[in-house]
Amino acid sequence: MKNTTSNGLACGLASLMILGTSARAAVLAVPADYDTIQAAIAAAQTGDVVQVAPGLYHEKQIIIDKAICVVGQDASKTIIDGGGDDDSLELIGLVRITAPGSVAFTGFTLCHANSVGGVKVALYVSSPVAASTYLVARNRILGSGDPEDMGDYGLYAFEGRGSLFVLKNEISETGSNPILIERHPGPTDISFNDLDVGVFGSDAIFTMTYGNLDIPSLQKRNSNNLNLGTGAPFDQAHWASGITFAGAFRHAPYTESLGGGRFTHVQIMHNTFYNIQSWRRGVSLWNGAGGGMEGDIVFAAIQGNMFKGVNKGESSKGVQIIGRITGAKVINNHFSKLDIGIHLREFQGAAPLGTKLNANRFSAVNTAVSIAAEAQGTRHHADHVSP
Repeated sequence: MKNTTSNGLACGLASLMILGTSARAAVLAVPADYDTIQAAIAAAQTGDVVQVAPGLYHEKQIIIDKAICVVGQDASKTIIDGGGDDDSLELIGLVRITAPGSVAFTGFTLCHANSVGGVKVALYVSSPVAASTYLVARNRILGSGDPEDMGDYGLYAFEGRGSLFVLKNEISETGSNPILIERHPGPTDISFNDLDVGVFGSDAIFTMTYGNLDIPSLQKRNSNNLNLGTGAPFDQAHWASGITFAGAFRHAPYTESLGGGRFTHVQIMHNTFYNIQSWRRGVSLWNGAGGGMEGDIVFAAIQGNMFKGVNKGESSKGVQIIGRITGAKVINNHFSKLDIGIHLREFQGAAPLGTKLNANRFSAVNTAVSIAAEAQGTRHHADHVSP
């Protein structure tokens, strides 16, 4: 059964602005009209709204393969529980969005994703159409809570061509990355989220490319709150970063190349990185090709962020730039209680090139700026340094 709404409020103002939802969209109500969320999605037409009332929904997998809005009324009370014990699924994702058009998914708690080949993903997104926009907003994602579960991810975006907005979500207790963006050539905006580094210690927002895929579109990581104090013990085996970009990514032990891939439009602004423990870093930029241009991250802007450490822990860092990274701008950031504020590192014989370090503040930091001998063209100005 379908009802119509004349104001489109079910998708929210953000959906209307980003997705252009029709003012006469049909509303399919769960559970009033359909017993399950998947049944309502199956009945929906392009532009419709699936509106889900608060409740606990035991659904092993939800597939969104059409341009619709799926809206929970209250994330704290509208819960999709996959059960976590079904190994018969063929595709990853408790919620799986692959529509060839624009989608909004908002207002849910996701938990107990099922495993496919040892990999658990609460929310999988992959847009096949460049003109599409996916909005993932105001959701709460809970990982497995198992530090040995290294295949447990919160949101995983893979090879999406469209625009991806990930806004105002909470993700915690994952065994691996809360957010993993892999070979996604479309623009991404991951902002205003509350994240931690999981129960083992994995980069909170990890973005990578390889296989000779360059990413020229804007990649925004702005105004997030990132807790670097989860996943003890805080030793070298449990290192993690808040936000990482990896060009020409290669797996440890970093000897086998997977092919090049560059980023040319990276913006990391106004984030708060807190509880930075030993062996934790706020931001990492890494060229996996070492000195090769094929893994470069060009003119990245790291600006207006707060990096708050804990007692100057061993190898705790605010910003780490590794290998040939060209023209990074680290401007007007505040670093406190860290071992190293900004570290420009060599990798496979190459180091950052033309880095601009301007108007940053350092308080209670052992080493404000550490620059590898191989680094070239660094311009450095610090407004204030205190012991």
